[in-house]
Amino acid sequence: MAIECPECHSENPDPSSYCDDCGAHLVPIEDVSVIKVLQKPHLTPGKIIAGKYKILAELGRGGMGVVYKAKDTRLKRTIALKFMPDELTKDDEAKERLIQEAQAAATLDHPNICAVYEIEEVAGQTFIAMSYIKGLRDRISRRSSNLAR
Repeated sequence: MAIECPECHSENPDPSSYCDDCGAHLVPIEDVSVIKVLQKPHLTPGKIIAGKYKILAELGRGGMGVVYKAKDTRLKRTIALKFMPDELTKDDEAKERLIQEAQAAATLDHPNICAVYEIEEVAGQTFIAMSYIKGLRDRISRRSSNLAR
């Protein structure tokens, strides 16, 4: 049985974890929670989260969730909100690992690491509030292409 890629819709052999064409993470058909996170709009601009974060725009989505540019209305700063996929937050063990990783990242202070402000759960959705770095995606792309040379 073939697995359809959620990104480019190409067919891949059943035991594949990643798409042969675009490299996207493949999800078994039974695991529709990831497909829902990746394919449908999640939050719209103007939506207020946790009483203080105003969604400005979606920055990107992938196997580890959806990232939004947001405004912290209390501290008047632009931040990034990373919403975790449902299957990570519904599994208690995976959720505990996520919290431990966020706690560890929150202790770090380095220009190449996003500062973690908090990890929060609202209406069953777990997210991490972190620093917003303008142009981060472009920097990562440039660094990756330089490493490939």
